[in-house]
Amino acid sequence: MASPEIVVLAEAPCKKARKQNFSRTEIATLTEKVEENLAILQSKHTNSITNQKKNELWSKIAAAVNAVGTEKRTLNKVKEKWKNLHSSAKKEKSQCDKYLVKWCESVVSCCASMKISS
Repeated sequence: MASPEIVVLAEAPCKKARKQNFSRTEIATLTEKVEENLAILQSKHTNSITNQKKNELWSKIAAAVNAVGTEKRTLNKVKEKWKNLHSSAKKEKSQCDKYLVKWCESVVSCCASMKISS
Protein backbone atom coordinates (compact mmCIF):
# COMPACT_ATOMS: atom_id res chain seq x y z
CA MET A 1 0.00 0.00 0.00
CA ALA A 2 1.41 3.38 -1.01
CA SER A 3 1.65 6.14 1.51
CA PRO A 4 -0.78 9.00 0.96
CA GLU A 5 0.79 12.21 -0.31
CA ILE A 6 0.35 15.27 1.77
CA VAL A 7 -0.42 18.35 -0.24
CA VAL A 8 0.16 21.70 1.37
CA LEU A 9 -1.70 24.56 -0.21
CA ALA A 10 -0.06 27.91 0.05
CA GLU A 11 -2.29 30.56 1.45
CA ALA A 12 -3.39 33.18 -1.04
CA PRO A 13 -1.86 36.56 -0.33
CA CYS A 14 -4.21 38.90 1.45
CA LYS A 15 -5.87 41.43 -0.77
CA LYS A 16 -5.32 45.06 0.02
CA ALA A 17 -8.37 46.76 1.42
CA ARG A 18 -9.99 48.94 -1.20
CA LYS A 19 -9.90 52.63 -0.44
CA GLN A 20 -13.09 54.63 -0.16
CA ASN A 21 -14.23 56.57 -3.19
CA PHE A 22 -13.19 60.20 -3.35
CA SER A 23 -15.58 62.27 -1.26
CA ARG A 24 -17.39 65.32 -2.61
CA THR A 25 -15.08 67.51 -0.54
CA GLU A 26 -11.99 65.86 -2.01
CA ILE A 27 -13.35 66.24 -5.54
CA ALA A 28 -14.28 69.88 -4.91
CA THR A 29 -10.80 70.60 -3.52
CA LEU A 30 -9.14 68.81 -6.44
CA THR A 31 -11.23 70.72 -8.97
CA GLU A 32 -10.65 74.06 -7.27
CA LYS A 33 -6.87 73.62 -7.00
CA VAL A 34 -6.51 72.39 -10.59
CA GLU A 35 -8.62 75.29 -11.91
CA GLU A 36 -6.45 77.76 -9.99
CA ASN A 37 -3.33 76.37 -11.70
CA LEU A 38 -4.81 75.25 -15.01
CA ALA A 39 -2.52 77.37 -17.19
CA ILE A 40 0.62 75.77 -15.80
CA LEU A 41 -0.80 72.23 -15.53
CA GLN A 42 -2.00 72.25 -19.14
CA SER A 43 1.07 74.01 -20.49
CA LYS A 44 2.45 72.36 -23.60
CA HIS A 45 6.01 73.25 -22.61
CA THR A 46 7.95 70.22 -21.49
CA ASN A 47 11.25 71.71 -20.45
CA SER A 48 12.68 70.73 -17.08
CA ILE A 49 11.61 73.95 -15.33
CA THR A 50 7.98 73.64 -16.44
CA ASN A 51 7.87 69.94 -15.60
CA GLN A 52 9.32 70.68 -12.16
CA LYS A 53 6.62 73.34 -11.59
CA LYS A 54 3.91 70.89 -12.70
CA ASN A 55 5.21 68.21 -10.33
CA GLU A 56 5.37 70.69 -7.44
CA LEU A 57 1.81 71.84 -8.16
CA TRP A 58 0.51 68.27 -8.29
CA SER A 59 2.22 67.57 -4.96
CA LYS A 60 0.53 70.62 -3.43
CA ILE A 61 -2.82 69.58 -4.90
CA ALA A 62 -2.42 66.06 -3.50
CA ALA A 63 -1.56 67.52 -0.09
CA ALA A 64 -4.66 69.73 -0.22
CA VAL A 65 -6.86 66.75 -1.15
CA ASN A 66 -5.34 64.70 1.68
CA ALA A 67 -5.92 67.57 4.11
CA VAL A 68 -9.69 67.45 3.59
CA GLY A 69 -10.14 63.69 3.15
CA THR A 70 -10.02 60.68 5.41
CA GLU A 71 -8.00 58.50 3.03
CA LYS A 72 -4.35 59.05 2.15
CA ARG A 73 -4.27 59.59 -1.63
CA THR A 74 -1.05 59.16 -3.57
CA LEU A 75 0.08 61.72 -6.11
CA ASN A 76 -0.66 59.27 -8.93
CA LYS A 77 -4.18 58.53 -7.64
CA VAL A 78 -4.95 62.26 -7.46
CA LYS A 79 -3.69 62.76 -11.02
CA GLU A 80 -5.68 59.73 -12.19
CA LYS A 81 -8.84 61.04 -10.52
CA TRP A 82 -8.42 64.40 -12.27
CA LYS A 83 -7.86 62.65 -15.60
CA ASN A 84 -11.06 60.61 -15.08
CA LEU A 85 -13.08 63.66 -14.00
CA HIS A 86 -11.84 65.64 -16.99
CA SER A 87 -12.62 62.78 -19.37
CA SER A 88 -16.13 62.33 -17.96
CA ALA A 89 -16.84 66.04 -18.26
CA LYS A 90 -15.72 66.05 -21.89
CA LYS A 91 -17.98 63.05 -22.65
CA GLU A 92 -20.96 64.76 -20.98
CA LYS A 93 -20.36 67.96 -22.92
CA SER A 94 -20.12 66.01 -26.15
CA GLN A 95 -23.42 64.26 -25.41
CA CYS A 96 -25.10 67.58 -24.58
CA ASP A 97 -23.78 69.14 -27.78
CA LYS A 98 -25.04 66.18 -29.79
CA TYR A 99 -28.54 66.43 -28.31
CA LEU A 100 -28.53 70.20 -28.68
CA VAL A 101 -27.73 69.88 -32.39
CA LYS A 102 -30.54 67.36 -32.84
CA TRP A 103 -32.95 69.60 -30.94
CA CYS A 104 -31.96 72.64 -33.01
CA GLU A 105 -32.40 70.67 -36.23
CA SER A 106 -35.89 69.60 -35.19
CA VAL A 107 -36.83 73.17 -34.22
CA VAL A 108 -35.56 74.51 -37.55
CA SER A 109 -37.43 71.76 -39.38
CA CYS A 110 -40.60 72.54 -37.43
CA CYS A 111 -40.30 76.28 -38.12
CA ALA A 112 -39.68 75.61 -41.79
CA SER A 113 -42.76 73.41 -42.04
CA MET A 114 -44.81 76.09 -40.21
CA LYS A 115 -43.69 78.69 -42.75
CA ILE A 116 -44.58 76.41 -45.62
CA SER A 117 -48.04 75.68 -44.22
CA SER A 118 -48.90 79.34 -43.62
